[in-house]
Amino acid sequence: MKNLSSLIAVLLMTTALCVIGCSNAEMSLDPAMEKAKIDSLFQVQGEALKDSISQACETRLDAEVAAKADSIMNAGK
Repeated sequence: MKNLSSLIAVLLMTTALCVIGCSNAEMSLDPAMEKAKIDSLFQVQGEALKDSISQACETRLDAEVAAKADSIMNAGK
C-alpha cells in the first residue's frame, strides 16, 4: 500500500510538472528577428571555423614543406 501511495504521488507530481511546463508557450520571434539571430550565429561560428581551418592548413603546409626541403637537401648529398 505504501508503494502504491508513493507511485500515485510521483505520478501526480510528474503530471503537474508536465502541465505547468507545457502551458508556458515560448514566445516566437518574427521572421526578420529569427533570420537576424540565425545570421548572427552563423557569422560567429563561421569565423571560428575559418580560423580553425586556416590554422590546420598552415600547420599541414609547414610540415609538408619541411619534409620536401629535407628530401631535397638529402637528395643532393
